[in-house]
Order: sequence, then C-alpha cells, then structure tokens
Amino acid sequence: MIRKRTLLSAASYIILACMVSLVPATLPAADITDVVDAADGSDPFDAKIDIHFRQEAGHSLLLRERNVMDVRGGNIPGESINQGEYDYWFETNYLDINLALGLYHDLEFHVKIPVVLTKSETYSQSSHWRKKYWAGSYDVSNPLSGSADRPSLMADGVTSVTRQEFGAGGHIEDITLGFSWSPMNSQRDEWKPTWTLFFDMVIPVAPLHDPRDLGWDAATGQATSDPGLGEKLLHFKLGTAISKRFATADPYVAFMADLPVPVGNSLIELPQFSFTFTLGSEFIFWEVLKPQSVDPRHKIYLDMRAVTTVITKGDGYPVLTDLMGWRDGDVTKFPGLIGTVPEYTLPREDTHVTAEFRMALNIQAYDFFKIIAFGSVGHNFEHFIAVQQTRMVSTGSRLHEPEVEEYYKDITEAGKRVKLGQSINWSWGVGVEFMF
Repeated sequence: MIRKRTLLSAASYIILACMVSLVPATLPAADITDVVDAADGSDPFDAKIDIHFRQEAGHSLLLRERNVMDVRGGNIPGESINQGEYDYWFETNYLDINLALGLYHDLEFHVKIPVVLTKSETYSQSSHWRKKYWAGSYDVSNPLSGSADRPSLMADGVTSVTRQEFGAGGHIEDITLGFSWSPMNSQRDEWKPTWTLFFDMVIPVAPLHDPRDLGWDAATGQATSDPGLGEKLLHFKLGTAISKRFATADPYVAFMADLPVPVGNSLIELPQFSFTFTLGSEFIFWEVLKPQSVDPRHKIYLDMRAVTTVITKGDGYPVLTDLMGWRDGDVTKFPGLIGTVPEYTLPREDTHVTAEFRMALNIQAYDFFKIIAFGSVGHNFEHFIAVQQTRMVSTGSRLHEPEVEEYYKDITEAGKRVKLGQSINWSWGVGVEFMF
C-alpha cells in the first residue's frame, strides 16, 4: 500500500509540473516578435542599437545541358546530360548597423544599414568538366583546342575566360527603413501570444551593378573595374510573426513577402518576388528578470529556425551574369546570328526554392548589453539560371507575335540550357547589442 501511494504521489508531482509549465507566464517575447516600445508607464523611451560582423559565402556548380552523341557523332534525340562547366565561389563581409526606436506602445521604427567591407566572386572551369568530358585532354594554355566535338560555354563563345575574379568593397548596400507593431502582446496579456506585423522599405542607394561595365586583365583573370553592388530595386516587405512562451521554450512562426519595384536606371524589367516561411523556437537556458519587470536582466538562450523561400521567375543577377556582359554590342560574339545585335538584358531566372537552417546563441550579460554569435547553412535547389524571354515587336501600326530574346539564346535553348547545380551557402557572424 505504501509503495502504491508513493508511486501515485510521484505521478501527481510530474503531472502538476507539466501543467504548471503550460500555464502562460508574463515573460519576454521571442526576439522575432519583440518590439521596442515607448510611453510605457515608468519607461517613457526605449531604443536599441546592434552592430555585428557578418560573413556570407558559398559554392555552386554551373551545369549545361549537352546532347548525347552516338558512335557516329550524331545527337541521340531526347537524350542529354548535365555537363559541369564552372565552379563558382563567393564571399562577402559585412558590417551591419541596426537601430530601433520605440514610438508608442508596441510600435517600433527601425533602420538597417549594411556596409560591404569586401566582396569577391571567382569563376573557374570545373575540374568535373575537364576530367569527365574532355577525357584528360584539356590544355590550360589553349582551352579551345580540340573543342569541335566537345561543346562548352567557352567553345560556343558564351564566355571568354577559363578563370575570372571580381572584387568590390567599401560600399553601403541598400538601406532598410521600417516599422514593427504588436497588436497582441503576451507581456500585457499573459494568456495571449505575441503577434507582430512588419512593414519595411529597402531604399536603393548602392551603385548599380552593370555587367557591361566590367573589365578584366586577361593574363591574371582579375577584374579591373568596380562592378557595383546595387540592383536599383525599391523593395516593399510585408510580414507577420507569432510566438508564445511555454516554460523554457518560445516557439514561433513567421511569414514575409518581398515585392520589389524597379526604379531609376535599373536593368530589371520583371522583378523577382519572394515569399519566406520561418518555423523556429528559442530555448532559454538561464534567465533572471529585473525587479518588478518582465524584461530580463540576465539571459542565455539559443534561437534555432528553419527558413524556406520561394523566388518567382524574373530578371536578376544569377550566377554567370557577370561573365556574359562582355558580348554587348559585338556581332562577332553571337555565332550564327542573323540580323542586328540583340539588345542587352539581364537573364530571366526560373522560379526556384531555397532552404536554410539558422542558429544564434544570445548572451544578455546585463540590462543593456547582449552578445550574439550566429551561423547558418543553406541550399539553392537546382534550377535554370536563364529561361527564354519573349517580347512583342511592333512594325508601324502592327504588333507581331512575341519573339525569343536572342541575347541569351545560347543558354536558353533545349540542349544548351544552363542551370545552377550543386549549391550550398553558409554564413556566420558575431555582434553586440545595446539597449536603452
């Protein structure tokens, strides 16, 4: 009887502990839904500034469709393989400066200023291509030797280099101005989740990136001009997030839509829209609140999230763009072209999906000071970097049927199309945050 009563008592304590952990508590909201407010009781003004270093990098393999040939050298109808053409590497180092000001109850105004310290891109002919498709006969001093029966981007006149490096830095990227508002806040009503709405505008201040202006030293493969960084797009970002604290976990979901509009001298005709879904949670390891307050004095927590983004078909700067601006205005660089040189446009990238996992360790050392270390790894799913563009052509008072855009014909026709193959991106950074 005593043993049974002891087991029942233990089970009761466990059930009670679980029930208590699920009871809402007046605790800080997750960072993704937390806003800086003002005019709030004895705390009339709040502000926050964070400064951090961030590095983004990645590698991709450019693939091109190649028709499979029979023993007599003829194409086998409907048969093609993906031929590795170029390895692409990039690395960008940022100094991010973010400021947030409380305007009223649960209403925040924020500014985000990313400063590009250094940016580098490297294209090199893929070793996968050299070994598998050239059967070891590749001659780096004469890359087009014996290329008659070995089609490639370089042999077809699409690109002109076996290796190319671009670099830039010392620019401010496009600046973000926006508002965050929490119409529902668990700090005010412990039974409710924290629900936040976002509206951001990204102002295009970075110099235009125009691949036609790029020049390079053929001997070293180094760029001889600054390629610029901007797309001259005015972005409108609308989003929402909701979180609810349960004991030591603070799960959340978020959605963001990015709707850009070309402005000024932008080369983009059809902008790419993006839609991002985020699922994650904060895990609190240690927390001490301020006396008679819901704000933490000390806190250590880990933020983990999975992010999926769908990017619609549109004009942009996909991998390979910078290697194709060199053909602009030169009829000799379009093999088989009949008529005038096609007007330069940016490639029209196909609809694609990206997936990313992010993690951040936050250490709030005191009321007004926080240390942050973060990292991520992501993947771009395989997709065509250029699809056929069509436009209505007018002659006098008549409109003709849409015609295929010729500038990228060498990489948009079936059997010649170029796609982004193996692709992985990663980032890391450290920073500090000051709260007033």
